Amino acid sequence: GYSKARPLIRKLAQDTRYLGEDHGAASALDLAWLCNRYGTFVAATHAASLCLAEGVPVDEMIKLEPDRPDIRKYASVIRDGTYADSTATLDVWAAALDQIRTQGREAGMNTEFPDFCAGLFLRAQAAGYGQDNVMSLLKVLRDIE
Repeated sequence: GYSKARPLIRKLAQDTRYLGEDHGAASALDLAWLCNRYGTFVAATHAASLCLAEGVPVDEMIKLEPDRPDIRKYASVIRDGTYADSTATLDVWAAALDQIRTQGREAGMNTEFPDFCAGLFLRAQAAGYGQDNVMSLLKVLRDIE
């Protein structure tokens, strides 16, 4: 079981935890972590859109979050227009979002949040941004090409 595999698992990732015999628990925790990412993506792109609409440089938004390297990175992508650079494409994030929506429906949960996010992702994919950085969601929010 886990105790035998633990040394190997620790070599692959330091922050591991045993959640019991139910294999679905690890999947649920992974999906929960992903949900936080989608909230950050949508919030960061909306915040940047707000700044841009009001003529506030995105650099000022970056300064608001000195302890949030993720927000600083996302805002830098928007500031620099480096939408082609990504560690995971918008398509990859959209596929994971489908998993969150499926899990929610199967568990009988309210799926308004992932459904809302999916609408933005689908629009971005339809606009041709699937292979770009997830921050290309900004282009959909601002209706720009």
